[in-house]
Parts: sequence; structure tokens; C-alpha cells
Amino acid sequence: MNRTRLPRLLVPATAIVLAGVLLLHPQFDGGVYEGLSDQVGRWIGVHIALAVGAGVMAMAAYTLIDGLPGRAASVSRVALTVFPVFFIAWEATLGIGTGLMVDQANGLTAADRGPTADAIQGYFDSPVLLGLSAVGNGAWIVAMIAAALAFRRAGASGTVVALVGLSSLFVLHDAGPIGAIGLAFFATASVLVWRDVGAFRRQVETLTA
Repeated sequence: MNRTRLPRLLVPATAIVLAGVLLLHPQFDGGVYEGLSDQVGRWIGVHIALAVGAGVMAMAAYTLIDGLPGRAASVSRVALTVFPVFFIAWEATLGIGTGLMVDQANGLTAADRGPTADAIQGYFDSPVLLGLSAVGNGAWIVAMIAAALAFRRAGASGTVVALVGLSSLFVLHDAGPIGAIGLAFFATASVLVWRDVGAFRRQVETLTA
């Protein structure tokens, strides 16, 4: 198997670093402006990191499944080309864009802040942004489930198959630590795959012979 998309060490490392970023993701209840006005700097920083990290995670996942045969692996590869395009667009617009607007609103007078907060809320709830989220996050779910099926067909252990499938939890990155746990599953799966890479390679060669 030719796993040259990223150096092996960077595959689990990428997931662990991004998991750490997710643990810093601000949580809020109620209106967007009210929830973010006092933590907007951290919000913007986290979403810049997520936008960059999404591209690297796509490369990491592609590296992990590189060489796997079959339709499920092909579906996963296609989904991994869709994921960063829509996910990064979503992070740039909803994540970074919302943060910048909240930051600007913080500098307004109290009289102007109310209408601006309403506008920010409307932007945040836009169906266009919801669509970007659905496609980007949906592509990651498809990629991980298809990758799990590909690993199962290739003879990987049930633990690896389960961990890869559970890596789809990354899409719940706004729900406390759940997204970070999904990335930890991904990192663990990659370590297990490469720990037994010799035996795993022979399994794949048997399937493709």
C-alpha cells in the first residue's frame, strides 16, 4: 500500500491537534451576538483553525485509505474531495464571517447594536449556510462510513472498522467534546492500521490479485 499523501506520523497528529482546537470551541445559548460578544476572538481563532484543519484532515483521511480497493473506498475518496470544499466555505462564512460581524458590532453604540444583532442572527440562520454545512459535514460522514466498510472488506479488525466509522462524530464539533472524541477515534484507528501494516498489506494484495 502506498501511503504517501501525508507522512504517517502527521495523520494521527493532525487529528489530535484539531481535537485540541475543538475543545476550545466557544459554546453559547440564545442569540448569536449575545453569546459571542465577549468571546469573539476565540471564536474567530477556532474557526480559522478549523478551516485550515479541514483541508489537512481530508489529506489525512485520504492517506489512511490510500490503496484500499473496492467501491466503498472509491466512494470515500470522492466524498473526501467534496468535504473540504464545502466545509471550508461554511467555516469561512458562518464561522469567520459571523465572528467578524460580532466584532464590528461590539464597537457600535447601544442604539445601533440591537438592529445589528438581529442582522447577525439572520445571517447565522441563513439556509444557504445551512446548505453548506449539510453538504460539507454530510460528505465527511459518507467518507468515514464508506472507509469503515472498505477496511472491513480488506480484513481490518473490528476495532479499526468501528473507530473509523465513529470518526464521523467529528461533524458534531459544535456539541462540546463530541467532535474532539470523533477525531481521537480517527487518530487511534490510524495508529492501529499502521501498527499492523505488513499483515494488512498482504490482505489487500490478496483482494486485488
